Amino acid sequence: MAFDSFCSSDITAATPAIRSACTLCPVGGNCLTNGLPQADMQRWAGVMIPHLPLALPGKFLYTAGTAADSVYVVRAGCIKTSTVDDQGVERIRGFFFPGDVVGLDAIGVSHYPENAVTVVASQVCRVSRGQLQGLFATAP
Repeated sequence: MAFDSFCSSDITAATPAIRSACTLCPVGGNCLTNGLPQADMQRWAGVMIPHLPLALPGKFLYTAGTAADSVYVVRAGCIKTSTVDDQGVERIRGFFFPGDVVGLDAIGVSHYPENAVTVVASQVCRVSRGQLQGLFATAP
């Protein structure tokens, strides 16, 4: 699987053709959209930017202290989250695999509390925090 380089600030909007990708996603059965009615699936797909590649192992999705503006669904690969203590020791907080949501630790706070980095070449789908909150406000 080939991946291009990616920086989350490079992507600001998805095209309508790409937005329908949820229904074709290979991890759809493991994603949070699994089991949603078609209307809710379309709303979810309308706020998500799918298939963002992170080309190399060690590529940061976000770093601790940066503005928590999005959550990410792992589409392919593996993402590791970790913190670094005052002595410089890395503490692994978790590993995220296809279908898992990364960045939920930042819900309710303004900055990410941990680093998120690729373990292998990966792909994620991005949902902005504002759009996610709007989606939750309109969902039953």
